[in-house]
Amino acid sequence: MDPALGRISADAARAVADLSAIVAGLSEIQLAWSPAPSAPSLAQCLDHITISCERYAARLGPLIGSAPRPALPPADYRPSLIGRRLIAAAHTSTHRLTNLYLLDPDPIPRALRALAHLGGLAIAADGLNLNRPLIPLSVGDTLSLAIAHATRHVVQARVVRDHPAFPI
Repeated sequence: MDPALGRISADAARAVADLSAIVAGLSEIQLAWSPAPSAPSLAQCLDHITISCERYAARLGPLIGSAPRPALPPADYRPSLIGRRLIAAAHTSTHRLTNLYLLDPDPIPRALRALAHLGGLAIAADGLNLNRPLIPLSVGDTLSLAIAHATRHVVQARVVRDHPAFPI
C-alpha cells in the first residue's frame, strides 16, 4: 500500500475512534448543549462531519471506483503545493463552523459511518495514481484534505465535551 494512503486510512480510523469516545453515552441534552451562543454543539459538529464526509465521498467514490489501475505501480503520493497548503489550513483553522444542518435525530451513527466510509476510500484508492491532477486537486490531495477537515471537527467536538460547563 502507498505509505501516504496508510497514513490517511490510519488518520481516519483514529478520528472514528476519537469521535466514538467523545460521544459515548451522551444524552440528547448533552449533544445539543453549546458553550456559547456562537459556538457549535456536539450535534452540530456531528452534522458537519457527516455532511462534509458524505460530500467528499460522493465525489471521490466514483472517481476511485472507475479509475483505471496502471500496469506499473504509480509513484507514491505526495501532496501538491496547493494541496499541502489546504491540508495544513484544515488542520489549524479556527474559523467558526459552518453548518448546513442535517439535524439528524440520531447523529452519532451516521457521522461515524460517514467518517469510516471516507477512510475506506483511502484503502480502495490503493494502486491508483494519486498524484494525477483533478480540478483543482488530485485524488490524494482531496482524500488528505477531507480527513484533515473531519479531524479538525472531531477536535472541535472534544473541546465542547471538555468544556468546564458541559452538562453531566
